[in-house]
Amino acid sequence: MKKRGLFLALMLLALCVCVFAHADVANGTWGTCAWEISDAGTLTIHAGTGQSSDIPWRWYSAEIKAVQTDGHVTAPANVSRLFCWMSASTFDLGGFDTANVTDMSGMFEGCYSLAS
Repeated sequence: MKKRGLFLALMLLALCVCVFAHADVANGTWGTCAWEISDAGTLTIHAGTGQSSDIPWRWYSAEIKAVQTDGHVTAPANVSRLFCWMSASTFDLGGFDTANVTDMSGMFEGCYSLAS
């Protein structure tokens, strides 16, 4: 009986390690776009429409190493400072629709690691 209990405890511990090893650093919504920051430091913004004057990942800027879109992301009119002061070296914004944008000031301000 003790071996079975030990086995179950070890299986539970292994499950917890797997779940927490792949947990997001942070996640939420930006307008109607879901977003998350992976434990590897990638900010993924999913399809939807962003919201002006709301930068929910601002407090995680130093942890973000890359930014990507997943699907069609419609940018709001004001994306001022949207990605400022990030440690990101790459931005893959192929799905980022800026047709309605009127203010991009400081969008990449302070992104000194930016390579592509």
